[in-house]
Amino acid sequence: MNKVKKFFQKKQISVFSIISFIFLFAYAISLIFPLLWSLMTSFKDYYNDYLVNSFGWPKEFVFENYITIFQHFIAPMETADGLEVEVGMGVMLLNSIWYSLGTAIVSTITSFLVGYVVARFRFKFCEIIYTVIILQMIIPTVGTLPSELRMAQSLGLYNTVYGMLFMKSYVTGLYFLSFYAALRVIPKDFAEAAYLDGAGNFRVMVSIMLPMASGVFSTVLLLNFIAFWNDYQTPMIYMPSFPTLAYGLWYYVNGSYDLETSTVPMKLGGCMLMAMPLLIIFIIFQKKLLGNVSIGGLK
Repeated sequence: MNKVKKFFQKKQISVFSIISFIFLFAYAISLIFPLLWSLMTSFKDYYNDYLVNSFGWPKEFVFENYITIFQHFIAPMETADGLEVEVGMGVMLLNSIWYSLGTAIVSTITSFLVGYVVARFRFKFCEIIYTVIILQMIIPTVGTLPSELRMAQSLGLYNTVYGMLFMKSYVTGLYFLSFYAALRVIPKDFAEAAYLDGAGNFRVMVSIMLPMASGVFSTVLLLNFIAFWNDYQTPMIYMPSFPTLAYGLWYYVNGSYDLETSTVPMKLGGCMLMAMPLLIIFIIFQKKLLGNVSIGGLK
């Protein structure tokens, strides 16, 4: 017992740290297990394997499930003439890329710009902006969809690419606070040195402040990309001519009545296809996103 106690004292491990580790480990297992179960189930035959072995390892990996999913992963699209046609996964993938990436960039830049102005400039109007954003986070907005849809149609933003980019260029409260906190702690000496060298406010923001907040910027950009990638409601309501993979998955799971794809393995296979790009992005950028960002000293 004394050796164990000395070990914990030497490593500076407290009881709270142990409890936190156990809790986080259990939480991680609760997230990983459903993902692995869904992946294994997507390779099972529904009648000969899944019904008798729901949680076990597949008796035989049925790769033909994904071939069938590719063939039946379709969604309705409205043409310029008002006709409804069906499109496949290739068209939905292209729509998902421009929608998710474009709206993520616009939304992240907007939150950064507002966070920069409020954090670095001492105007009374900045305090008003800060208060309005906090109130917007506190006060729930319910029942605004009909009015938003009517305004989008009236302003010519409905069912257009630039319309969606404009509508998604709003300030998200949580991401605004992230930029606000990151930019607020940057010493003023950096900006003052740049001002002495003749730099303007825009040059200081782009060349100094943005690189120092690049860790927060890339993280917010990725989170926005994930949120818009999984967003099926906006394409369903505002973009009938631009169906995305998220909407295609919703239609595949809920709107399609094909008996061949209505089983649990086939539906989970569609979910795995939808999640695969996000897993690849996270694996590629995990070191940059999870690493510590440090700011050096002044010259």
